[in-house]
Amino acid sequence: MAVSGTPVIEMLEKTPNVLPETEAGAITLPYDEKDGARMATSKVEPVAAPDEGFGHPNEQGDNTTSNLSKVSKLRKIFLLLMFTCASFLDSFGNSALFPAVPVIAEELSFDPSETVWIISAYVITLAAFLLMSGRISDLYTPKPAFIIGTLILGITNLAGGFMRQKIALLVLRALGSIGAALTIPSALSLIIKLFPEPLHQARAIALFNGAGAIGNIFGLLIGAILVQYAGWSWIFWFVAIVGVGISAFCFFLIPSTSQDKKAGVKFDVPGVGSLTAYTPPDDAVLPPRMWHFRNFGVLVGLALLPYFWSMSSFVEFTSWWQDSFSWTEISVAVRFLPVRVGGFIVSQIIGRLPTYFAHKHILMFGLIITIMATILLPFGDAPGAYWPFIFPAFCLGTSGMVIIYSNSSIAIFSYTPPSVAGTIGAVFNCALQLGSAVGLAAVPSITASVDGKTPPMNPPVSELIHHLDEITKDMWKDAFKGRAASFWFVLAVLGVLFVCVVVFFKVDTPEKREELEVKKKEDIEVSPG
Repeated sequence: MAVSGTPVIEMLEKTPNVLPETEAGAITLPYDEKDGARMATSKVEPVAAPDEGFGHPNEQGDNTTSNLSKVSKLRKIFLLLMFTCASFLDSFGNSALFPAVPVIAEELSFDPSETVWIISAYVITLAAFLLMSGRISDLYTPKPAFIIGTLILGITNLAGGFMRQKIALLVLRALGSIGAALTIPSALSLIIKLFPEPLHQARAIALFNGAGAIGNIFGLLIGAILVQYAGWSWIFWFVAIVGVGISAFCFFLIPSTSQDKKAGVKFDVPGVGSLTAYTPPDDAVLPPRMWHFRNFGVLVGLALLPYFWSMSSFVEFTSWWQDSFSWTEISVAVRFLPVRVGGFIVSQIIGRLPTYFAHKHILMFGLIITIMATILLPFGDAPGAYWPFIFPAFCLGTSGMVIIYSNSSIAIFSYTPPSVAGTIGAVFNCALQLGSAVGLAAVPSITASVDGKTPPMNPPVSELIHHLDEITKDMWKDAFKGRAASFWFVLAVLGVLFVCVVVFFKVDTPEKREELEVKKKEDIEVSPG
């Protein structure tokens, strides 16, 4: 457990306050009136327009924020540790299974075309339930959503470790992802309320996102070790042990609040089920006016990138190294260490960047170094190409993706009101998972399509490692042609999003920021709380 004086406390606590305080002492995030956050002007008799309910603080919401922000510093740090562990676990539970897929497929008699569902059952269900989970966290207190989510994740993984029937295992994977979907937006909502000061909040979110990125990648190494020395069931049981532990700790440590349900707001159950039934805009799972928040659309688009890039690199190189070079699971996982270490290092400093640079410039920098890294990947064909091409590409690309991942999440909360933090977090993480799903589906499809048009190799690709003396550079390039085409596709996607950031991302001038800060302060002052 972290105590006073540790780097985490210094990072979160020893930062000067740079934004105006409210009467309650909480520094607030700016957001634009015409971007969807409307406000009254009278402090004595606040009057709301008929459709002002969305994004407008109320007494219950203010009490919730106040209760959480006033807990002890040590308790805040421990709760942040629990939330980051949950973020790590959500990603770990999926990435750790990649090294286990061949073993699970053999033991449970999966057909080759069915093995993708071991991963996709989790990713697709997670993306589908994130929006609903985010709305639940906004309408109700996020504490029960987080506790129930981690408990579901633990119980389903406990059962999954004993399962030896493939359909039942896929069902448990899907149910477990529902638990993960509950934890992500609720944890983000709790972090927003625990750390209302913008700079502290930015660094807490950066730690939360960094834990997810590390879990998404460190899971490969831990999963490979567990598969090789203990069995694939221990991947599920590890998630179960940690998940149930987090649920138990947070049941006692997260403060209870008086907010049970926001008055006058309904949960769109028919809309969740049909996605076509009518519901008032402010009661929708994803209220339409959220798309009018400043830079919201661009940031959601950027959220597609981190898992898309990392998943594409992992899927392409894992199969290539194992099939062509006959490397073991652990050997493959070790070669992804630059991704793990680089992601961890960058995640520790990324929370400080918004203090000195505009969000747009940080995102452009992250995209530029990721583009540079992706240009190197199509040349990673031969066994000797790891150090000159793949290693620097992994180091640069991972740094760029963590910068984009963390800064996008920090920016998206800075441009939106705290009252919809759960829904915003759900939309952002839904985009992350959709990017992962695209990486799993589109990139291997491009590889297979190009390889299908390439004449058969002689010797076959699986035998290349045994004929190194006979293999020329051109033969390696021909064998790698499909994967190279996939990486050029990834590069094109990066280029399109870079243009979108340059053209559409708006940078606030000092005058605009001051105006937004004044408006937000007035909005907080007129609320009954």
